[in-house]
Amino acid sequence: MLRLSYKFRLYPNKTHLQKLESTLKLCRELYNSALLHRIQAWQKARYLVTYCEHANSLVDVKQVRAEFEEVHSQVLQDVLRRLDKNFRAFFRRLKMGEKPGFP
Repeated sequence: MLRLSYKFRLYPNKTHLQKLESTLKLCRELYNSALLHRIQAWQKARYLVTYCEHANSLVDVKQVRAEFEEVHSQVLQDVLRRLDKNFRAFFRRLKMGEKPGFP
């Protein structure tokens, strides 16, 4: 199977740059808060929070914090998928006896 990839160079104007920075900031906040939630759930109850649980809570997040409505839902879901993937890889490396590297 042949995979092609394209690289595009962006030349954003000031408004686009502000929008990109805002989106990145909100994605970072979501990742860090979901990470904190997973850590606290594990420390308190030895409970592993799943991707689906976090994804279902996105509706509540958007209701509480209106600025998250500006970011497309698939972008926010991808942030949570990346966190879930990092956690699965972390536990896989622990199981294999490798250096885990916390997500």
